Amino acid sequence: EYTVTWDAQLAAAAADPEQRVTALEGQLEALSQRLQGVYATVTDLVSPDDLDTVLARIVERAANEIRSTGYVLAVHPEPDGGLQIFWHGLSESQARALGAADPSALAQHSLLTAEVVSSRRAYGRLMAVSAPGVAYFAQEQQVLSLYAKHAAAVLDMATALQDSARRHDQVSALLALAHELARAGTSAEVAARLTEISGDPAAGSQ
Repeated sequence: EYTVTWDAQLAAAAADPEQRVTALEGQLEALSQRLQGVYATVTDLVSPDDLDTVLARIVERAANEIRSTGYVLAVHPEPDGGLQIFWHGLSESQARALGAADPSALAQHSLLTAEVVSSRRAYGRLMAVSAPGVAYFAQEQQVLSLYAKHAAAVLDMATALQDSARRHDQVSALLALAHELARAGTSAEVAARLTEISGDPAAGSQ
């Protein structure tokens, strides 16, 4: 709720060029602080910290930019994996209910939501949570969407690294198999090598 008043003397003072410069300097400082927060979040994309730490940090930075009482990031890092929830300003039970999209929990709050989605896939959502009836500004939706994109980029990178590690393990296993088979001289030795590498103690050769 806002009370709007008009002060003729203050309006006349605001018309003064020096006053305008002071006001613009204040706005510039506020924008600079917000930009620094965004840059700090971008550095998380190359952070050596683990995935959970980076995602929790993104939620905390969003909390510094959007006026709300709580924040929830609910994502599925793996397509078939469980839901991971990060929160700020809420109890764990509240955050988990909101992250799981519990209808009763959603109905008790005013929510600002941004989808955590990239060109690879959709991961989940980032939410700002307030009391019922609270309205948000369009700029706050833009800022929340920006942080949601950062979260998606972090998850994309983590997924790419995991895929790369799995491919490395597969290639290493195939290379080891090729070396073992190269040392085998007969079909019986090839079968024995394959059985040995497969790790099946019950397997045998005929």
